[in-house]
Parts: sequence; C-alpha cells; structure tokens
Amino acid sequence: MVSNLSASQVTKNGLFSKSEKSVTLSFMITTKKFLSESEDGELKTKLVAVKNRDTLMLHLLRTYGMRSSELLGLKKEDIGPESIVIRGTKNSNDREFPIPADIMERIKEQAQIVEGERVFPISGTMLRKIWYKYRTAKKGLHCLRHGVGVRTYQISKDIILTKQILGHKALSSTMVYQSYVYSTSEFKKVLLP
Repeated sequence: MVSNLSASQVTKNGLFSKSEKSVTLSFMITTKKFLSESEDGELKTKLVAVKNRDTLMLHLLRTYGMRSSELLGLKKEDIGPESIVIRGTKNSNDREFPIPADIMERIKEQAQIVEGERVFPISGTMLRKIWYKYRTAKKGLHCLRHGVGVRTYQISKDIILTKQILGHKALSSTMVYQSYVYSTSEFKKVLLP
C-alpha cells in the first residue's frame, strides 16, 4: 500500500516526478480549510432541496473535487452518456467521472438551455456569489475541493486514488491530505485513550 511507504521509498518507486527531490509539505490542511461533517451534511441537504443550475454546480464541486475553473470550463463535448470529462487546469490531469443518472440528466438539461460550448457560462466571481448564498460556514469555495481530498483519503486510505480524483500531477500535492488524516487519527489514539 502506497500510504505506508516512506518518502524515499515512494521516490524510488517512481511515484514522484523526477523534479521532486524531497517531500516538503509547504501547505497544511486544517479544519478551517474544509467543511466539517455537520456543515457538509447541511450543505448536502440544501443542494438536494433546491434543483437549479446553481445547486447543480455546487453539487459537482462538492462531490468531484474539481476546481471552480474546471467546472466553468466544462464543455458540451465533455458530456458522455454516463460520465463527464474534466479538463485539468493549473497543470493538472484530465479525468473522467461516472455520474449518477439523475445528476447526468440535470447536466444534459443545463447543456441544452445555454448557447455556446460552455455548460456553465458564468464567471468565477458569479460562482463565488452563488457559493456565498448556499454556504453553511464562512469558508471559501475551494473548501469543497479540500473536503473531497480529505473524505477520499479517510475512506480509502489510498493516496493514488486521492491524487487521481483531484487530478494532481505531483503526488506531493496530494500528501497534505494523507498527512492531515494520519496525524488526526494518531493524535486521537494518543491523546484520547
């Protein structure tokens, strides 16, 4: 299992790019950077209760961990019968996600009612305003992406799966989620016997 390897073993096994000589976590995930379980549950309830373009966009961000620029860059040609292709931005990898039938139907309906190629032809500023309307905590929109990273690693303990879902090119970018989940669980074992 990759998550049990040391940084030097991971480098020897070729899981880091050649430019990554060492693993340095210059960015730390804290509870301020993603929604708590109760905040996330409240958001999920809001997104299910109202079915419109805005809640569809937030649902996709919350569920698939894409960057806002990736969501706003989604084109009609990226929609398949049962999946969507997310075109990576910020030098990240493209990825294809299976989509449940009810959400796929909403995506296809949205694609039909807009002119042009983009499925969500709005600005990043407008997307942030939508987030402010629905958010359940005073946290930035990117907290949805961090939440996917934390949840994926907590459930799977698979750093490669987490990397692929988030579209990271470098494993070191994903290791912040491993570090957070590992340290939190280990602290609980030691400090809360």
